[in-house]
Amino acid sequence: MNACNTRCSQAVTHLSTNRTRRSLSSEIERDQEHSTWINQACYISTVDEAWVYLDTTNGVRRVYYEIKGARTPESWTKFCKKSDPVGVMFFAGICWRGVITLRFIEPGAKINSDYYIKHCLKPLIEVDIPHLYPGEEHKVVLHQDSAPAHVSKKT
Repeated sequence: MNACNTRCSQAVTHLSTNRTRRSLSSEIERDQEHSTWINQACYISTVDEAWVYLDTTNGVRRVYYEIKGARTPESWTKFCKKSDPVGVMFFAGICWRGVITLRFIEPGAKINSDYYIKHCLKPLIEVDIPHLYPGEEHKVVLHQDSAPAHVSKKT
């Protein structure tokens, strides 16, 4: 028999009314859970510190000294190798309603819990959170990693 001439019947499952209602109610529950999660996620603020290194020399650069009016020979050219790139540390964050102000950490500062509270958390709580969440500051949840300054008893 030719495959084109054969008639195949496939089983079709018809959902009962109860099963349709259960399926529909589970979708509604999932939508409600999703909207609850979205409403809670609106108040999460994530913050962290990070280093940015500024290095445009790729480690080696040519330096030569020129006397006014006289060019120095190429043999006098010196190669300067910079061992440490310039680094800047900053505190930043992001939340549902926008970006938290970027705050630069003082060069050479030791990031302990006192410094972290005074220069990072206090301005965040007093300035940024009220600006981003006016009247809803009490709902905000702060998310941060487990760095020693973040998990100390003072913070």
